[in-house]
Amino acid sequence: MDRLINKGLIEFLSAKEHKRWTKWQRYLHSNCIKCEDGSLIIPKEKVERWERQINTDFEDLSEEEKQADRNQVYEILNNIKNFEKNNKPKGIVIAGFGAIGKTYLSKKYANVIDMESGFFKHINIGFEHIDVEKRKGTSIRPENPDWPSNYYNAILNARKHYDIILTSMHWDLLKFYEEIQIPYYIAFPEQNLEDEYAKRCYSRGNNEIFTEHMIKNIKLWNERLKNYKPLKILYLKSNEFLEDKLKKEKIL
Repeated sequence: MDRLINKGLIEFLSAKEHKRWTKWQRYLHSNCIKCEDGSLIIPKEKVERWERQINTDFEDLSEEEKQADRNQVYEILNNIKNFEKNNKPKGIVIAGFGAIGKTYLSKKYANVIDMESGFFKHINIGFEHIDVEKRKGTSIRPENPDWPSNYYNAILNARKHYDIILTSMHWDLLKFYEEIQIPYYIAFPEQNLEDEYAKRCYSRGNNEIFTEHMIKNIKLWNERLKNYKPLKILYLKSNEFLEDKLKKEKIL
């Protein structure tokens, strides 16, 4: 939404304007003579000064008076800057199937982060010498007792700092998105691409247990996707990776 018609910004600046106005009114009242009936009389010298300023164009004001007006503008600009900083649009969440190129994408683009769930679901200390892909499908790592809340919290935090957040497709995670109303996309392969995805898994170091389990899910999960309400399901064609799809959709 255009900044000038952003309702939140209008409300924010309106509150600031009211505060500025009350400050001016207190100053005005403090310079007046208060009568017994509660009315105020503005001293002659103040009337003359303010009427002169009212009838003078900005370029004809004294430098001191010009600077006072500039200071008001600087304050407005700073207020807008602070509003935008504290109300930064949240990052786009994409829940993606395995082997679609999430890690590659996050390494290539600084504004993209891959929230690899294995770093949150398992205790990884002591297993750093084993490649991340080779850890998948093994039972060597104990489960993190903070799972899955640690993963959810990390995703919420990442949305404040990245434009695109790539996450897993755990069903409980998708349910979490919908319960707290986080808009999200799903990136999923088209049907009958089991062989292609198996090759992708093996080429990156996944073991047979993980790979077989994942390619079975291409068919099983396709039907289950109907139970969820993402912004859109981004179906990846043969030889298509997530980067290709996001560019076509103008998300990246």
